[in-house]
Amino acid sequence: SSSSSSPLTFNLSQARSVLYPLTRPLPLSYTTQLINNLPNNWTYCNLQIIGRIDNEEEKVLVIVRVRHGRECVMMKIPLESTTKPSNDVVVNLLDVFNTSLLDEFSSIMKDSTESTLLTDKRKWWTTRRNLDKQIKELLENLQTTWFKEWRFLLLGATSLSFSNVTSLLKEHNIQAAETWAEALVGGAYELSKTEVKVVLETLTGKCNTVLLNKVYDCLKVLQSSATPPEPHPLIISLVHPLHDLPIESMKMLSNQPVSRIPSLPFLSAYVLLQSKRGCSSIDPR
Repeated sequence: SSSSSSPLTFNLSQARSVLYPLTRPLPLSYTTQLINNLPNNWTYCNLQIIGRIDNEEEKVLVIVRVRHGRECVMMKIPLESTTKPSNDVVVNLLDVFNTSLLDEFSSIMKDSTESTLLTDKRKWWTTRRNLDKQIKELLENLQTTWFKEWRFLLLGATSLSFSNVTSLLKEHNIQAAETWAEALVGGAYELSKTEVKVVLETLTGKCNTVLLNKVYDCLKVLQSSATPPEPHPLIISLVHPLHDLPIESMKMLSNQPVSRIPSLPFLSAYVLLQSKRGCSSIDPR
């Protein structure tokens, strides 16, 4: 990817327009204050589908990752893939989403509701097993087809040290190096070397084998730990039509404390209210 077509933006004003789109945007200082109101160990992610600035017809899946004391990072994942399967039909992930994921999930929920009316036990159990299988497959597709190698952005921070990875990223002039390093280390148990390669190529705009080997060596050292540390809380906001999907149930989040909230301003207001009530610690649930 060239810098002109990079799916990454680090401009706070651009992140602000995604976090709470307004005709007349509020001052950047307001966004900074919202972020600084968050507890140190919380990670907030906003997910939505938007049109590209240069082409409204082309939609992208946007993930904004926010952490107290860190630069925001925004990942824009094109929903139209350029890969071609054996029948030479271009896979359009937006079409897959519109006609498959949402429709499939709605169908599963409809069948689930209807199954409550079944009186035949054998038929009820057969239906429930089929529904469980369908929802499991849908969640797997969501994780592997949608988020792919960028799924590590949806993992909360951990207590693992990420200073070595930060140094490596800074050596290659990667913006928001500390934020990316922390997120990569949080995903150390989740990412393969091939996936780390894609991430680093996107961040640097080129293939860099030396950087890849050094970063992945750091992650492998962390992977060799006896038990993964418990991740800190993750708070997510899903903008329509994403809010219908049970993203919290993805396998990668099975050990991750996850809460859903309407927006970053709502979350910030909640944290401030709890603080004014004298709560020394805030339960993200």
